[in-house]
Amino acid sequence: MSEISIATPVSDGDVLSWPITSTITAAVTNLTNLVSLPHTKAGQWPIAYPLAPDQQVEGNMWGVFKINGSWVAGTIDWLRPGQFEKTLDPTQYGPGFKTVYESYTGPKPGETVGYFVSTLARFGNRTSNERSNIVWLAYGTSTVVPSPIAETPIPVPIPVPVPVPTTPNDTVLLMQILGELKVQTEIFKLIGAGLKELPAQINETFSKGVKIRF
Repeated sequence: MSEISIATPVSDGDVLSWPITSTITAAVTNLTNLVSLPHTKAGQWPIAYPLAPDQQVEGNMWGVFKINGSWVAGTIDWLRPGQFEKTLDPTQYGPGFKTVYESYTGPKPGETVGYFVSTLARFGNRTSNERSNIVWLAYGTSTVVPSPIAETPIPVPIPVPVPVPTTPNDTVLLMQILGELKVQTEIFKLIGAGLKELPAQINETFSKGVKIRF
C-alpha cells in the first residue's frame, strides 16, 4: 500500500504487505479513548516475550492517521494473548508517531481514521508476520466509513495439500482374500487328484497373475 507510510521504529518491515489472516468483526472508538478491535485470530497468533520474560505478547494494535496531508500507520500499543481493546490517550499513541511527528496530538472527533492489528511488529520483533484488514471509522464512534485509499487485496498463501496414502478398502481386501482362497482350494484338489496334473495348472494360474500362498 504505497499510499500509507510506516512510522518508525517499525520501518524495517513492510507490515502492510503481510498476508491478511484475520478479520476485524466489529470496531469501536469513543471519546474516552477506547479502541476495540475484536478479530477472528485473537488469541490464536504466536506468543512472544519482547518486553519481559514473564510478559506474554501476541501482537500490536495499529492506527492509520492523516498527518500533514499524508496517511501514516504506526503501532499504538502491544496486545496480550486474546486482547483486542486498549484505552489510551491519543497523544500517547506509539513511539513511532511521537518520534516522527512530535506535534501530532492524535485524531479529532469525526475524523476518518484506520485501525488494524498484527502479529509482533514493533521494534523489529517478529513472529509469523500476519495482520488483519484495515477498518476505517469516524473517530470517536463505531461508524464505519469508506476507505479513503485504494486498497489492493493481499492474497493469503494457500497451503500445499499433503498427499494422503491410499489403501485398499475392506471390500477390496476381502475379495482378494477370497480369490486367493479359491485358487488354493483348487490346487489342493489337484494335489489330491495326482501330482502329474499340478504343474500345468500352476503355470496356468501364474500366467493369470494370481498370487498363490501355501
